[in-house]
Amino acid sequence: MRSLFIVSLPRSMSSIAFQLARAALPLASPAWVSDGEVLNVERYAHYGSLETERSTRFLLRERDAGRFTHLHNFLDDVTKPGGFIYKDVLQPFVLAEWQGLARFNVLRIERDVADVAYAMLRQNWTFPRYAAREAKWTQPLSFCQTLLCRVAKRSLPWQFFWTNRALEDAVIEGLLRAERALASIPARVLDYEHLVHDENSLHQVFAALYPNVKISVPDYLDEKFLARRERILKRRATPRYRALQKRIEEIRATM
Repeated sequence: MRSLFIVSLPRSMSSIAFQLARAALPLASPAWVSDGEVLNVERYAHYGSLETERSTRFLLRERDAGRFTHLHNFLDDVTKPGGFIYKDVLQPFVLAEWQGLARFNVLRIERDVADVAYAMLRQNWTFPRYAAREAKWTQPLSFCQTLLCRVAKRSLPWQFFWTNRALEDAVIEGLLRAERALASIPARVLDYEHLVHDENSLHQVFAALYPNVKISVPDYLDEKFLARRERILKRRATPRYRALQKRIEEIRATM
């Protein structure tokens, strides 16, 4: 049975989709990494560091051709075209140019970049800046600031999270470039909105990818999921979200 590769931007419910795929399909996950993220060293079973942003993410060929090729060779070595499920949200440009991906069934989850940028900036996850056209290596918040953000993010003023316009623009640009790279991958596409509102949408995608396999997707729209979904969707009515949308379209127009 052909292996499945799930790709998306970060914060697009890809981990939940991965777990549901594990339950619905007779495919295994590589035992040495969690959630099938074979390009994320911080997911490796033997990785013990708690530090962040040490691994290479959103790598571009033009920035480091040698390492880019190395990751392609790594994927050739560690992935199997049959019997497994894999996932990636950290190396969209590497995946888009990896010829070996043609051996897999691919599911791409699409989520609005404004949603993704909002969620990532709120967490101070700024690594998409590495893919900005100009090397804007503006430093993100310190470790202590990041920790404070995560502990008290619901009570702190928004100005605390977005204190650097150049950094924010670089994150947005990196996400937009990644969105374009992912869109170039031949794949079965599932919209995030369908995924979080209709359990049957995932069943339909799996059935299209594996037409001769009996599919049984577990129920996941439970009370806890729905409460979290409503909290996330309420963000779209905030002034900060609307301002972020506007900035994204301005940057998109320059690309």
